[in-house]
Amino acid sequence: MKWYEAGGIEEVGRHRLGSGAKRREVWTREQEQRVGEAVSEGRFRTIGEAVAWCRRELGVAVSYKKLYDWFRRWGYRKKVPRPMAAKADVQAQGLRRGEEVVFADEMRLGMLRQVRRVWGRGGEKQKRRIELRYEWVYLVLGVDPMRGRLWWDWVKRVRGGR
Repeated sequence: MKWYEAGGIEEVGRHRLGSGAKRREVWTREQEQRVGEAVSEGRFRTIGEAVAWCRRELGVAVSYKKLYDWFRRWGYRKKVPRPMAAKADVQAQGLRRGEEVVFADEMRLGMLRQVRRVWGRGGEKQKRRIELRYEWVYLVLGVDPMRGRLWWDWVKRVRGGR
């Protein structure tokens, strides 16, 4: 009201809220990047752990609520991690670039002759001699998930190597 009385509508239009000083950045780019790396590594289970880490590693004293708000602003969400066995880690197995990882399996497909319906008098049992003969074929399949390749072949028999 004082601005209006002092200079009318022009004075009100010139006035800006706040001190006009630039606000200090809460996070530097390096700090934000380090927090992002820690989040992508899955280092934090709770915001409390992240607050303690920021205080210890970055020297930033930030409250639980503020860090929660920053995590939301940066696009981080609580996620359930997918379980992964230690043996499934390619780097832990000592594989290097250029080496192939191939998974293979076989599947047996076959047929055993079955008894089919035949015509006959009602109330009488029908007997029919059938030839029990097995006919099998195997599908052998290999997958290279790193390159997206697939190998397959139909084979008559599969012998286990000893």
